[in-house]
Amino acid sequence: ADRCMTPSFGFVRSAVFIHRIVFLSHRCYIFFMVVRMRHNRSQTGQHRAHHALKAQGLQYCECGAPKVSHRACPVCGRYKGRVVLDLAGKAATKAAKLAKKQEGNKSEAQK
Repeated sequence: ADRCMTPSFGFVRSAVFIHRIVFLSHRCYIFFMVVRMRHNRSQTGQHRAHHALKAQGLQYCECGAPKVSHRACPVCGRYKGRVVLDLAGKAATKAAKLAKKQEGNKSEAQK
C-alpha cells in the first residue's frame, strides 16, 4: 500500500521535449515538459528582432488632412476621389439625437 502512494519519476523522450512523468498508484500523470533543444540568448534575440512595431504609413487626403493608407479620410470621408462616408449626415443625426436627449432631461427636471 505504501509503495502505491510513493511517487516514482520517469522520463520519456520525444522529438523536441522530454516529458517528466510521475506514476501515482495505477495512474500516470504528465506534470511538465523539459525542453531538450533550447534557444540560446543570441537565437532568442534574432527571433525577436522582427517583433518590433512599425509606424503606420500616413498619406495626405485631397482635403489636406493626414489619413492612414487604404482607408477613407476621417475628415471628409473620401477614398480614391469618391465620397464613401456621409460624415455630414452622421453629424446631423448625432446632433439631433443629442438635442432630443437634452430635451428629455429638461422635461424630467421640471417634474
